Amino acid sequence: MNARWLSGFFMVLSALAATAQIQTAGDLLVNVSASSLAALGNNTAVSAWTNSGTLSGNFTPAVSGQGAVYQTSVGGAPAVTFAASANSVMTNSVLPPLSIVSNNIWSAEIWVLNPTLESPEDQLVWTDRGNWTGASDGQCMEIRYCGDAGNAVEHYGAANISWSGNPPQAGIWHHVAITRDAGGVERLYADGILRTTKTPSPFNLRSGGRFALGGVWDRAASNWQMLFSGSLGAARVHSGTLSGAQVQNNYQYERAVYQTIWDGAAATALPWSDPANWSGGNVGGDGETVWIDNGGIAVLTNNVALNTFYP
Repeated sequence: MNARWLSGFFMVLSALAATAQIQTAGDLLVNVSASSLAALGNNTAVSAWTNSGTLSGNFTPAVSGQGAVYQTSVGGAPAVTFAASANSVMTNSVLPPLSIVSNNIWSAEIWVLNPTLESPEDQLVWTDRGNWTGASDGQCMEIRYCGDAGNAVEHYGAANISWSGNPPQAGIWHHVAITRDAGGVERLYADGILRTTKTPSPFNLRSGGRFALGGVWDRAASNWQMLFSGSLGAARVHSGTLSGAQVQNNYQYERAVYQTIWDGAAATALPWSDPANWSGGNVGGDGETVWIDNGGIAVLTNNVALNTFYP
């Protein structure tokens, strides 16, 4: 629902899920968060992003150069920012286990801000591409939040997963999750909402690639491709299948870090400008996108030019 120059009263009715902590499925293989880099100064090149997941290892620059940089605030949240260049790509020193390739189960989540939706751009991958053995369809695993509405997850060819509509809005933080279950069914979520369900076929993720952030290696061309220009706040890879409730939980648990959320008491008229009515005291202002989903009533004391109200 778009809204511009609104005043008066409005209400959005939606239940806010109760959350406790990040939930996992199987082993949490990869777990990186920009908040772990807080000791770095703003705009400092990231030489190592420690994986606190069970695989351990560090994400380090794939090639020489400045690399991705840590920023203390991108859209209000700490982030690692990539510059659509090969020397921004980061790879983990530990290879993906066989348990998440072939036709096995897994789940992945990212917090991502893409300022403009170009095409194509990869945020998180754990396969490479090119020099195929057999049919290429279904061999890739690339999370691709970009301008390509038909390819949110690149498995290659007919196996790709679409957004089933437009990609999430550019320029703001989103939680993107993709899960695969034992029946081969994959589910794509954006901000806790199920967008696509598909059983990709053929499907046989290739092994031998690396976990990579910000691009994918092409064996045939011997270079990094699908380079990302934007920011990541966190990335997680699980060896099991997250349920829809777990995806919603993880989104709700972290969203106040990344999104501007009205938190006023339900069924009570409260002033928009009071920080006490917003998660973290972060008041929605001119040009922002805000989330109002607890059934509360916000009273705009002055006209406010907002980008979008959610949901």
